[in-house]
Amino acid sequence: MNRTRRRIIFALILTTTFSSPIFCDNTSVDAAFDSLTDHLLKVYPETVTQLGTWPDAYIGKLVPSVPPHFGIGVSASGTFISTSAFTDAITAIINTIDESASGTTEKFTFSITEKIPIPAYSVNARLGGFFLPFDIGLYGSYLNFNKLSYNDFSGGIRYWSAGGDIRVALMKGNAVLPKLSLGAGYIFTRMNLHTAGSKAYIIGPDSYTARADTNVHFDMHTIFMQVQLSKKLLIFTPYVGARAVLNVANSGYDYSYAATRNNAIFIDETVSHTYTTPTWNFKNIQPQIYAGLGFSIFFFQLTAGGCWNPRNNLWSVNVNACFKM
Repeated sequence: MNRTRRRIIFALILTTTFSSPIFCDNTSVDAAFDSLTDHLLKVYPETVTQLGTWPDAYIGKLVPSVPPHFGIGVSASGTFISTSAFTDAITAIINTIDESASGTTEKFTFSITEKIPIPAYSVNARLGGFFLPFDIGLYGSYLNFNKLSYNDFSGGIRYWSAGGDIRVALMKGNAVLPKLSLGAGYIFTRMNLHTAGSKAYIIGPDSYTARADTNVHFDMHTIFMQVQLSKKLLIFTPYVGARAVLNVANSGYDYSYAATRNNAIFIDETVSHTYTTPTWNFKNIQPQIYAGLGFSIFFFQLTAGGCWNPRNNLWSVNVNACFKM
C-alpha cells in the first residue's frame, strides 16, 4: 500500500470515527511516568551530594590560625543515567494517541541518546572551625535550561538546591599521617522537567494537529553521613571517602495531549498525580564510594573526582575550582 492510499484511508477513518472527544485508558502512560519520577528521585541525590566535595578531608581551623583557613569556589557535577524511563514516558503518550486515532503517530517522532549526564552546578564555601578541629561547608545551585530538543519535542529543566555539611577531624594530619574526618549534611532540591511536542499536517482536504505536554517535579530532602581520608603530597591531594545517603520527597507529574481534525477536537486528555512525603525509611539508604585528586598552586585548587553507588550502579563525576587558604 503506497503512502497516498494510507493517508486517504487514515483520513476516512478519522472522518467516520471521531465525531466527539475520546477519553482513553491512561494506565500505561501513568506507569511510565511513575517509573520516570522514581528514577529521577534516585539520580538527583547522587548529583547534588557531589557539589560540596573538596579534596581535603579537613581544611583546618579558621581561628586561631595564621592564615585563617577558608575557601570559596564553584563546582559542577553530573550523574550518568539511562534515558529509557524518559523515552518510555513520551512513547506511552504517542502510543495512546496512535491507538485512539488509528495511526496519528506517523506525525510524531521522539529520540534521545541512551545515556545522558544529569548536571548540577554550585557556588560553595568552606570555613574552618573555631578553636575546635571541624569545618563547615555551604553550597547552593541553580539551573534553568530550556533548549532541550528531541525531534518533534522540545523541553527544559529547572532546579535549585541549597545545603551544607559539618566535618569533624578525627585526624588533623601531619607530615606522615593523613587527614581523616567524619561528617554529616543536608541538601534541599526542587526540580521541574518539562517537554512539549506539536505537529500540524494536511491529508487531502483536511488539516490535522496533535500536541503533548508533560511535566515532572519534586521537592527533595537529602541527608547524608560521610567519612573521608586525604593526604597532601607536594601540590597534589588525593582523597577517598564513603557516604550513606537518604532522601524523601514530595513528587508528582502531569501530562496532557490532544488532537484535532479541521479544528474539531477528537482527543483531549489531562492527567495529574501528586505523591505525599513518605516517612524516613532507613532501608532505603544509598551507599556512595567516592575518590579524586586535588591540584594546588599558590592559593588556587582544582579538583576532579568520581563517585559510584554500588546499590543502583549509578556513576557520577565532579569538578571544583576554588580559592583556598
